[in-house]
Amino acid sequence: MTIVISWMIYENNKIALISSECTTPVPEFFCGTVTPVFTEIEEKGRELFLSNCAECHRLNKRATGPALSGVLNKNYPSKNYFEKFIVSENSLKGADKLYSIKISKEYNSDFQHTFLLSETEIEELKAYLK
Repeated sequence: MTIVISWMIYENNKIALISSECTTPVPEFFCGTVTPVFTEIEEKGRELFLSNCAECHRLNKRATGPALSGVLNKNYPSKNYFEKFIVSENSLKGADKLYSIKISKEYNSDFQHTFLLSETEIEELKAYLK
């Protein structure tokens, strides 16, 4: 008896599916839902971000570390501070060292950035963070 009832339900649903059209409107994208298109350099930078930075950082909100969107527009103590900070934070000196200590205290972290990145990879990461 159960098999007969299951077959009847199946057949009714099959007929209903054949005779009906989907009337659900296609969703329209709105601000914040469109997937960005990256250049090749930005995509490589995104991959570097995901493999090296995303554990502690987000682009647009605080996490274990600061949000990195706009990080390149900050007023750092020296010209190449960002590059020196991510490659060898423990080698910073003077005003650069004081600035890194301030960040560490603000985020209650003693993590030292020491990523083995080439100059090309740093430029790719910076292209993604712009």
